[in-house]
Amino acid sequence: MDAIGCVVDFAVLKEALGHVAAGLDHRLLNELPPFGEVNPTAENLAAHFFKEMRSNLGRYTSVRLEAVTVWESATAAVTYREE
Repeated sequence: MDAIGCVVDFAVLKEALGHVAAGLDHRLLNELPPFGEVNPTAENLAAHFFKEMRSNLGRYTSVRLEAVTVWESATAAVTYREE
């Protein structure tokens, strides 16, 4: 936690998420790692975002990523978390 009580600034989270999303945006997912090996389902996308975000936030020792939720529609979502 920093001097103002913030664990990690939302700008940092937005940048990390943008970095992960930019690698997938407007691309054929089946041609990108790791989706050449696994089907790009919502479940696998959530796992991919979780692992990439955890890696991107690794320098913040006080941050622990709990879960990533991917929404397919307004009423359908999947949440990935690791034990």
